[in-house]
Amino acid sequence: HYSVYRVYTTLFLRPSIGMGKGGLRDQVEPLRLAAVRPNPVRSSAEIRFALGAPATVRAEVFNAIGQRVAVLADGAALGAGEHDLTWSVEGAASGVYIVRVTAGEARASTSVVVAR
Repeated sequence: HYSVYRVYTTLFLRPSIGMGKGGLRDQVEPLRLAAVRPNPVRSSAEIRFALGAPATVRAEVFNAIGQRVAVLADGAALGAGEHDLTWSVEGAASGVYIVRVTAGEARASTSVVVAR
């Protein structure tokens, strides 16, 4: 079986196979993180994510050896729907970085390349 992502208004829903006679049922994803744009980045990157329900959000950026280099959101109370954060890469060395977004118990991460 497979999942297909569909967008309804600003919520991301994932159809899944129900148990027993249930058939299909929709489940709201608690957190969905889109690809960072642009990638590679030279000046600033846009991090777009969607919440399935209101949540307290923390967004962090880590370098290749796991050191936190930026905190983009720390305990921000955000509503359900799409949100954007901007990371200014000024002062960041060229290389691969990991962006991690935490919303309640849900976590998602993606990579971004800083090119000078």
